[in-house]
Amino acid sequence: MCDLRRRIATDGPGVLIGFLLVVSIARAQESPVVARVGDRPIYQSEVRNELDRVLGGREVADHARNVLQAQTVAQLTDRQLVLAYLVERKIAVNDQEIDQHVDQISRHLARRRESLEDYLQKKDVDEAQFRRSLVWQLSWQRYLDKHLTDETLQTYFDQHRRDFDGTRLRVSQIQLQLEEEGLAEAVDRARTIAGEIADQRITFAKAAELHSTSPSGREGGDIGFIERHHPMPETFSRATFALDPGQVSEPVVTAFGVHLIVVTEVEAGDLAWQDVRQELQSAASEYLFRWTADRQRPAASIEFTGALPYFDPGSGELVLPSDE
Repeated sequence: MCDLRRRIATDGPGVLIGFLLVVSIARAQESPVVARVGDRPIYQSEVRNELDRVLGGREVADHARNVLQAQTVAQLTDRQLVLAYLVERKIAVNDQEIDQHVDQISRHLARRRESLEDYLQKKDVDEAQFRRSLVWQLSWQRYLDKHLTDETLQTYFDQHRRDFDGTRLRVSQIQLQLEEEGLAEAVDRARTIAGEIADQRITFAKAAELHSTSPSGREGGDIGFIERHHPMPETFSRATFALDPGQVSEPVVTAFGVHLIVVTEVEAGDLAWQDVRQELQSAASEYLFRWTADRQRPAASIEFTGALPYFDPGSGELVLPSDE
C-alpha cells in the first residue's frame, strides 16, 4: 500500500500532453462538495479520481479506504492553500499563460486529428476545470524550479543525511488493526502499551507477541531492515527515521492500522547527494509543499462537509460520514 502524501502533494506536470493523457475528472458540478478552502470547493469527484490514479486499480479494505480518502482530502485541501500562497506572491501562472498552454495542447491534438473539445468530452472534463488543473500543475512546477536548485538539494541532503545516504534501520513494530476497533480506540490502546514499555512493566518484544496483529508479532515485532523510502508506507518510514535506537515512537497511523515502532539496529550508508537526486527532489518537494501550506493555514478558512472521511483539524482524529 502506498502512502498518498508524497504522490498527491508533489506530483509535477511533466510534459503537458502527459498530464492531459492521465486527467480523468468527473464534472465537478455533478459531485458533492467534501471541503472548502475559502471560496474554493473541493469535490468528491476530485478525491475519487486522485485516489484511483494513485492506487492504480488496486483494491483496498473499507477501513483502509477511509484512511486513504481522508489523506486525499487533506492533501487536496493543502494544495489549495499552496496555490493561494503562490497567487498572493504572484508566482502562479496568469490567464494569458494558461491560454498559451491550452493553445499548445490544442495544436498537439490537432496533429493527431483531434480537437480539444472532443478530447475533454471523451474524458468527461469541462474546460474550466481543465484550466484550473493546469493552473495548479504549472504554478507548482514554477515554484519548484525556483527553489529546488543543486545548492538547495545538497543542503537538504546534509540536513537529512540518514534519510538519503543508504542507511538501513532494523525495526520492530506493534501493529493494531483498525478492523477490530476504531482509530481513536486503537491510538489510545497503543499509547497505553507504550506507557507499559516505558515503565519497564513489559518489553517491546513481549508486547508485540501479546498485542500485535501483524505476523511479525510472533518474532517480537521484528520486520528486519528497511530503507528510508521503501518498502514501508511513507508515514511509517518517516516516523522510523526520526527515532534514536531504542526509542519507542508515538502511535503512527497508516492504512494498515496503528503502529508503535522501535529501531533496534543501524547500518550506516555512504551515498552522496548526486547518487539520490530523484529521491532527494521528491522529498524536498514534499517538504516545500508542507512548509508552504503550513504558512498559509493560520489565516485560511477551511470547512469540511463530512461527505467523505477527513481528519479533524483540532485532534487529528479520523471523522467518518454520519451514515457509516
